[in-house]
Amino acid sequence: MRLPTVCRRQLLTLALASAWFQPANACDFCLMHQGISPLETLNGAGLRATQRYTLLDKVFQGSDEVTNPGAREEFWTLDLTGFYSVSEGFMLMANVPLRKTLGRGDVATGEDGGVELEPDSGGDKGIGDV
Repeated sequence: MRLPTVCRRQLLTLALASAWFQPANACDFCLMHQGISPLETLNGAGLRATQRYTLLDKVFQGSDEVTNPGAREEFWTLDLTGFYSVSEGFMLMANVPLRKTLGRGDVATGEDGGVELEPDSGGDKGIGDV
């Protein structure tokens, strides 16, 4: 049984790619997940600041969007990450997330089945999980 030409080309491409590229180490994946490429940390030292902001101000009942009675949540995070490559196989890294959370109102289901606003509000700020 002979494979079609397309299958043979795909198998050949896969075999060449497997021989050419080295597998990623677990540490490489961990650093990519944190937003720092292993190429940046291979030699030397550095500092990276990453900022994220999320605003939640939409209300849904099931899969339908309904009018928001005024509820709002905001999440802001600034990650400061420093790294120093001690040797080829050893790197020191620290991550300090600074966060701020604000909330205004809480959405509840009223007696008529509609959406109503509970006047809870508050927030928090400080250092997150280091």
